[in-house]
Amino acid sequence: TRYYPVFQFTDNTGQEHTAQSSVGSNPPLYKIQDKIQILYDPASPEEAKISSFWTLYFTPILLGVGGTLNLIMGLVFLFIVPVIQKMLSR
Repeated sequence: TRYYPVFQFTDNTGQEHTAQSSVGSNPPLYKIQDKIQILYDPASPEEAKISSFWTLYFTPILLGVGGTLNLIMGLVFLFIVPVIQKMLSR
């Protein structure tokens, strides 16, 4: 079972909002009544996010590492494989 934090906050206009994090965990990362930092766009406060490493950076890092590995594999096939084939054909 994964636990997805549900949090409430008041925006600059004084309106209260409730949102659920898209990042779940087991065991829960937060206890009831914990104070957390959030980030939200005033134009769409329903899309608020908890300001944490996993929420903000995990997906970009994962995609960056995957892209870098694909780039390295592409460069190997583009430059190194032809050299090896040329050496083997002699």
